[in-house]
Amino acid sequence: MTGMDYMQEFREEYTDLESSDEALTRLGQGTLFDTLLAKFGDPILGSKARKGDIGFYENSCGIVLGLYTIFLSEKGLAYVKLRHLDYAFRVPD
Repeated sequence: MTGMDYMQEFREEYTDLESSDEALTRLGQGTLFDTLLAKFGDPILGSKARKGDIGFYENSCGIVLGLYTIFLSEKGLAYVKLRHLDYAFRVPD
């Protein structure tokens, strides 16, 4: 949405859940939350998120679309209302 790839160093570094954990350890800060924290700074309340921000819910991240955040789940796409997000991270314009 911004034209910037803030997670470029992770591209093609993992193919499944195990290798994604390895990539977070090797290239990130060890956990998804800590990696997002290092990339985007302090989180905000989910209810304050705006389109294009990163929503964080149950140790997963998704993209804020408006009143909902979209996540990829084992059953396909899942939508979570902003008020239910654990946190959100502002993505710079």
